[in-house]
Amino acid sequence: MRKMNPFFSVIIPVYNSSKYINECIDTILCQKFWNYEVIFIDDGSTDDSVEIISKRFQGNSNYKLIEQKNKGVSAARNIGLNNAAGRYVMFMDSDDYWVKDILAQLNKILISNSNIDILFFNIFDDFSGIKKNHVVLPKFLGKKLSKNLAIESILSNRGYRGYGVNKVFKRSCIGNNRFDESVTYLEDMLFSISCVLDANEFMGIDKCLYAYRWRSTSVVNTFGPSHMTFFDALDKVDNLIPDKFHDSITVKRRFAYIDFASRFIFKDKKQYKFFENKFRREKRIFRLNKFGLGKTELFPLALSNFSFTVSVLALNLIKKIKA
Repeated sequence: MRKMNPFFSVIIPVYNSSKYINECIDTILCQKFWNYEVIFIDDGSTDDSVEIISKRFQGNSNYKLIEQKNKGVSAARNIGLNNAAGRYVMFMDSDDYWVKDILAQLNKILISNSNIDILFFNIFDDFSGIKKNHVVLPKFLGKKLSKNLAIESILSNRGYRGYGVNKVFKRSCIGNNRFDESVTYLEDMLFSISCVLDANEFMGIDKCLYAYRWRSTSVVNTFGPSHMTFFDALDKVDNLIPDKFHDSITVKRRFAYIDFASRFIFKDKKQYKFFENKFRREKRIFRLNKFGLGKTELFPLALSNFSFTVSVLALNLIKKIKA
């Protein structure tokens, strides 16, 4: 008898995740819906992540563990995509976790809406046990999102953003799209936009089904030379999307210069000036309310039209208040 392909392929890159991976695995194994495969790609871990995965999934035939030398999260996800057999593809980070019935809920929606190429769902942040739902504007909800609304929902901080983990992709619609291994920041936004451009049917729901765990040592919460690929990724997104969204990219670029400068204003004058000079070459944007910005972005960006330094100081103050 021919083996049926799984409904979901869940791709999980792993790198030194032993502190959190048991909770990640717990939320996979407790799912009531079982027609899925989970593909772990170990990206050269030096802790006991691989041993934990092997032990926890011992005797389960619906998981794969692929090991590679450290090449980064994009390369790991691409290995997963190349080995996925499911009708739909999902992504998960090894330090995050699901709500207990996510697969059953998504399966029910997709069975009833089999035309959907990409399904967007909401997530919540976990700040050391304090949970906060993301806000998704009503215009991004529904069964018949236009392609432009799907793009806007990825670019908007009050949409589904650029995450890969809160989207379900029909594998046939991913096609040859892969994560760009030359960028280490915003690689999931670039991938998501590429897939949207190749798809036709989109649906958005407001259910919070995924927990994003905030850690001070997470790649997105530290700063290093690799973060400069943020601007490379933005340029690539900008080259893909319709002209009407170019101002959204400019706003993201302007805020990134403020954010990066805020990390150096009291530490490295040369680096601070580098970002200030980059900022001054960007187009000014005054009508900021239409970009779905949160207060953390909106206030410094408004100030930046009058003083870059004041905007940087304001962002530092906001960060301290939120910490």
